[in-house]
Amino acid sequence: MGSYSTEWYQKQRLAWQQVVTESPSNAVAWYNLYKATRYVGFDRSANRDEHAKVMESLLASMSKAIPSTFEYYACRWWQAGNRRDQRQWLDSAVAVRPNSPELFDDISVTSEFDGNRVARNATLTSWYNHASMPVQLLEYAHNLLLGVEPNGVLFTFGDNDTYPLWMVQAAKGHRPDVAVVNVSMLMDSSYCQFISRNEIPNADCQLLSHERLANGVTWTTCVSDFVRSVAQKSTRPVYVANTGHTEILEALSDKLRLVGLALKYSTKPFDDVAALKRIWQEFRLDNVVDAFYQENTPFTKTVWPNLAMNYVAPALRLYGHAMQSGDLTQATRLRAFAMNVASKAEQLKDVERYLEDVQRQVHESQRLLDETRRHLQDAERNRQEAERNRQEAERNRQEAERNRQEAERNQHEAERRRHEAERDRQEAERNRQEAERNRQEAERNQPD
Repeated sequence: MGSYSTEWYQKQRLAWQQVVTESPSNAVAWYNLYKATRYVGFDRSANRDEHAKVMESLLASMSKAIPSTFEYYACRWWQAGNRRDQRQWLDSAVAVRPNSPELFDDISVTSEFDGNRVARNATLTSWYNHASMPVQLLEYAHNLLLGVEPNGVLFTFGDNDTYPLWMVQAAKGHRPDVAVVNVSMLMDSSYCQFISRNEIPNADCQLLSHERLANGVTWTTCVSDFVRSVAQKSTRPVYVANTGHTEILEALSDKLRLVGLALKYSTKPFDDVAALKRIWQEFRLDNVVDAFYQENTPFTKTVWPNLAMNYVAPALRLYGHAMQSGDLTQATRLRAFAMNVASKAEQLKDVERYLEDVQRQVHESQRLLDETRRHLQDAERNRQEAERNRQEAERNRQEAERNRQEAERNQHEAERRRHEAERDRQEAERNRQEAERNRQEAERNQPD
């Protein structure tokens, strides 16, 4: 879908129809008429079959009015759905206008399908130098790659999470060690085999086969099975961009942990909050909310606000951690950031509800913490009281022991004195007996 409303494209279609009617050889007018008509058909209410007939009729008119022009060849290529068996239209367009900015994405992805990384990177570098890639996407790509471990594999899903990543790798040399693999491109069996040979050894491409789809296996199941298989077999760390389809992320949710703008596939627990904090500190966030000189572009107004919401999940995760740990300064910054991003995407109410839930959880945790602290304080007071009683009992025991020992000493002293008195008594008795003998002896010695 284009960057404007269906009504806007309808008006453009009528305006350019008038121009080609007045100037049938105006290739630019035909080109703009084609794009306006094409974008009108992207509206969900449009009848696909009828729109396809309109587009074929338009291209037939272009083939007569502006044959052999860049505009005709480019429109033919786009109408073919970038099918590789229709590659001649792209080659013809490039031959007429080499290095055309309108075809940077087509040439890049076609070179990737061909396995020609040299040509792909050259085109991506030209695209970067053309300065037509929104700075928000380049910043997003830089930040997304930050969350991937060295030599990791990062599965992406669309244009906005693939081209910018390839670009910062090719043009800026940022994290070239990461294999950025678009899962939609993997549905091409030859490309999947190329990735299996060069970046994900022994990848089971059969899991993405058209036979499985024909047998009723859904695309999301095929992709989920493939990612899980790669993670189980590969020695490289595996990540999934958080731009992934909800069904795929849910199917892998028991093994995915948020680490920045990517989710790491891991069968073992790890401190994901610590990893997220480290990565967040390295993020470039200057252009997330307001990009200078690009405030009023269609991309900034319509596409970027929703993509920028991918920053909100890690911000809120860190907000909850900051609140739980009492870092109110950081929590305030993260809250303001999340609310600012959400307001641009008109999703502020959802974020506010989450923040309220976090506040309630924090308050409940604080209540439980305070209650636990009171229980611990009571237990400590009881312990101290018990300790005082124990010490008092010990003092009483020691005092009783001293008294017992004193009584024992007194008993020993009394026994000693009794023995001494007994010896004195016995000595007195001996003296008495000696005196009695002496008296009797004296009596015997007296003359009659």
